[in-house]
Amino acid sequence: MARIAEYRDDISGSLTTGGTLTAYTLTTNQGLATPTPTTGQLIALTPHVTNGASATLSCDGGSAYPFQTSPGTAIGASVLAINQPYSFKFTGTAWIPFNQVPLGVGNVSGPLSSTAGHIATFADATGKLLQDGGVPVGAANSITPLMYANAAVGFALGMLNGTFTVAAAGSLTITLKTLAGATPSASDPVFFLIRDASAGFVVIEQTAALSIVIPATATIGTVSAQASRLWVGVFNNSGTAVLGVYNSLNAFNVIGWDETSNATGTGISTGSGNAQTWYTASGVTGAFRVIGYIDSTQATAGSWITAPSKIQLFGPGLKKPGDIIQTIYVTNATADTAATTSFTALTHNVIAITPQSSANLIYVKIEAPQFVSTSNLAQFTLSRGTVNNTNLFGGRQVSNTQGNVALFGFSLPNTTSSTTYCLQGLMQTSGSVDAPGNGGVTALMAQEIQI
Repeated sequence: MARIAEYRDDISGSLTTGGTLTAYTLTTNQGLATPTPTTGQLIALTPHVTNGASATLSCDGGSAYPFQTSPGTAIGASVLAINQPYSFKFTGTAWIPFNQVPLGVGNVSGPLSSTAGHIATFADATGKLLQDGGVPVGAANSITPLMYANAAVGFALGMLNGTFTVAAAGSLTITLKTLAGATPSASDPVFFLIRDASAGFVVIEQTAALSIVIPATATIGTVSAQASRLWVGVFNNSGTAVLGVYNSLNAFNVIGWDETSNATGTGISTGSGNAQTWYTASGVTGAFRVIGYIDSTQATAGSWITAPSKIQLFGPGLKKPGDIIQTIYVTNATADTAATTSFTALTHNVIAITPQSSANLIYVKIEAPQFVSTSNLAQFTLSRGTVNNTNLFGGRQVSNTQGNVALFGFSLPNTTSSTTYCLQGLMQTSGSVDAPGNGGVTALMAQEIQI
């Protein structure tokens, strides 16, 4: 009975190895034949250390014989995990697994403890040893950006799990951050979805810091003391993300960007002074996506001292350059008279608009019937405000009879306060002019245009 008990204990897994990770030793209860165990001998052991490559086993001081995952195939490193029991059978020349999944084929060993909600990850390259991998990207039971990157295309999203910060300190530094406010990393990446050559899309996973610096004196076409907007985009440079900036406004001309076509980014420098040009952290030509914009007003263009008044991520529902933000339309039937040789505000022929952004452009159009009392010439123009002969803009129209005045023009009021636009008139010599004249009605329209 004692020998049966020894055999039982030797196949129970209670035996713990000694020796090294490549040369195990084992002392059995039975005392196996030495130097070579009997063919067919069974043992169960628990490694005291995870094995190295081509490990061997010596039982009861006998010869060392190799572990094999299957006949003729030496065991790889980290197959036998520390403190995990294994059963083996002696073939006469090697120890092979007995009555279990063959080593290296399907068995996976774990750490024996973990934390609820954490995920398991592989501890090495063998695919057989697990470890506590911590919380998933995001949090337990959450959907990560990678999980819905493909689905995001249908929602026209160009960036996932990303935002950016802006620092004004003589130069303007735009830095990519995750939604957690961290620098992108392998455990907390930012994803960019950018159009490819076949009208599909590619995903760039950003796992490192990314920024662009607009140096001092680089105006990007902005104007001193005038509110400006810089669009921020990301270019695909053969799989590498490159940040860029763009100013759509040049004087009163707005030229937007087109994400459906490749663009060229000029490497930014202290001399980067043109509007309607993409300036990038390094020179690049390729597809791009806009990820947001920055509004700011610098006392001196290119000084980049004043912090932005607004930082906005781009996405569905936001207007692009050239889009109409709002339209105001009014009519007026009360006649005003101009009878001097300098422009006089016709103060019933006015329209007011409250811009949503001080950077945006205002388009004004006025049509009014007019009546000149003599054969002398009258002249009309537009003004911002109702002060005579002040802040005039737009075209000028001359008339010496009754007829219609049709004028339009663009204005940059540089404010988000209510702004009034007015029709002004004069007589070039003598006489007077009425607008609206002969009982007519003036039509006035003002539109705010995104830049």
